[in-house]
Amino acid sequence: MVQHISAALPAYYCILIRPNLAYWAQVAQGLPLLALAVGLVALLATALVNPGAAYLLLGSALGGGVGVWRHLQRHAGDYERLTLCQDRLILERHEPRRDERVEVNSLWVQVVAPPEPGGGFRYLALRFGGKEIPFGRYLNAEERAQVGREIRALLANLRR
Repeated sequence: MVQHISAALPAYYCILIRPNLAYWAQVAQGLPLLALAVGLVALLATALVNPGAAYLLLGSALGGGVGVWRHLQRHAGDYERLTLCQDRLILERHEPRRDERVEVNSLWVQVVAPPEPGGGFRYLALRFGGKEIPFGRYLNAEERAQVGREIRALLANLRR
């Protein structure tokens, strides 16, 4: 999900990029029930032959469903924010166990986008001072191309 946050200032640009977990959160709500159903079928099918294996199947099915649910809940607050304000470019990332903030002079930044064989870009990256920092991992190919064009145009306008 891409959210543009802009102010009235002509040299201000902010984009907030979050993972699109809405669909997967709905799917994950049904996973524990699906896992329980699969586990019960496995329990009934193997109870006559080997009761220990049936309980193992039931436990692994439930554990897998709960694991997916916990992963989605843990990453629901992840985001990347790219802010371009006059002569500063700020990239912020928030993940469950790591926060990162990079602030550089926008005159030294290039937007790099290696092409994919089928068209589009594999990823976007900011290149400056011999470093390359990827961003936009939550974007699809179309959004990546659009955001790359927007940032390149804004950086070109600032250099004039």
